Amino acid sequence: PGHGPVPRPPSALANAEKCRPHSLPHEKYWARGLRFCSRVDHGVQLDSESWVSVTPEGVAHHQAWLCTQTLCSEERLRNTNGHEPLVIFDAFSGVGGNTIAFARHLNVHVFACDTNEKRINMASHNTRIYNVSTAVSFLHNDALEVMNEAILKGDRSPFSTRKVDMIFLSPPWGGPEYR
Repeated sequence: PGHGPVPRPPSALANAEKCRPHSLPHEKYWARGLRFCSRVDHGVQLDSESWVSVTPEGVAHHQAWLCTQTLCSEERLRNTNGHEPLVIFDAFSGVGGNTIAFARHLNVHVFACDTNEKRINMASHNTRIYNVSTAVSFLHNDALEVMNEAILKGDRSPFSTRKVDMIFLSPPWGGPEYR
């Protein structure tokens, strides 16, 4: 439904080459980034692990579209949410690839959680690049602990004032050497 990356003209690719970061684990990931991240040359921040593990933008947007369509259909049937935003918990947000895709949908709020503080800071920066920072709250914590607190402590959890409509799990996969 038109959620994939926009093809770049050759001049844009030449300009993007000037933005090549020093943290690339391998040359092939720069070309991958140019194909799969439409704003990599606008200052998007990725560390060396993120270059190989971030969900390609087109895939992330398709996943977000499917999830939000399903959630919206269920909410219309139950009519429990009214006009409140859908709340999505991105349990392993990394630098924000999936978080940004969810936040780009109207009437969605994302709780982005990661154990790596540098990646949380990069994700926060990246949400500003994509103009969705107001639709995201960041949690520097272990997602399993956060979910456990929400179950056990209820009113003292990060979700005490909001019902979480969906938990999105895309755990780290181990990198290019993973077998």
